[in-house]
Amino acid sequence: MTGATLSDDFPTVAPFDESYSGSDDAFVVKFSPIGSSVIYSTYLGGSSLEYDYEIAVDGSGAAYATGTTESSDFPTLNSYQGGLLGWNSCYVTKLSADGSLAYSTYLRGYAGSAGGVLL
Repeated sequence: MTGATLSDDFPTVAPFDESYSGSDDAFVVKFSPIGSSVIYSTYLGGSSLEYDYEIAVDGSGAAYATGTTESSDFPTLNSYQGGLLGWNSCYVTKLSADGSLAYSTYLRGYAGSAGGVLL
């Protein structure tokens, strides 16, 4: 599951990012197959606004989150596009099945828009 939170005490479990760091942070939560426990729950964001719009999961259990960010310090790893262009950018972040960051990149031209991912 994905979304955005204004909460600095959002419940994190085995987080890749355990700290709230902006006015709105995105979050990603993975539940056990029967929904009785949380595998991981993490913030996803930089020092400004983030909104997660879509999430997809592949056959290995990796999650792909997409959304928009206004943060120049959004977490990136193995980036296709390493920096914010203009005042906002789309992003694509892959979290491995255990919640570790596999890759995260800005993805934007000069006209900002939210995007989704289809697997």
